[in-house]
Amino acid sequence: MDEKTNPFWVQALYLSALALQSFDTFSFITLSTFPMFHPSKGHLNSYAKFATRAYACLLFPFILLCFLLRSYHIRETDVGFSLGLCFALFHGACIVMYSYCAATVKTGGFRVEPFPVIMGVHTIWTVWAVCGLLWA
Repeated sequence: MDEKTNPFWVQALYLSALALQSFDTFSFITLSTFPMFHPSKGHLNSYAKFATRAYACLLFPFILLCFLLRSYHIRETDVGFSLGLCFALFHGACIVMYSYCAATVKTGGFRVEPFPVIMGVHTIWTVWAVCGLLWA
């Protein structure tokens, strides 16, 4: 059975996420590669470090799975549709989470920097995945 594969622009979505978020995973695990986290008071506490590292351990397998399943057509196969939907929901949720964190930075929350760049990338990936779900 010869299934239709994704167009290049949809496969590039998953490739760009793998490339960028592999670096993010390394940064989240080590917490020392760049000053991404700006706490409102002091350094990251042990719980925040654990949560950040746990997030990294969940992020990399998800992004790797997206990359490995990129050949399933995003609209014409169940696997591709589920993958595209999860990808869009994940990055949409990141936008909400980072916005909430930025809004609470004055009350002890954390803000990731460079905030506009991170928000822009997640917004682009969300819109890109939704476009794939609708028009690929």
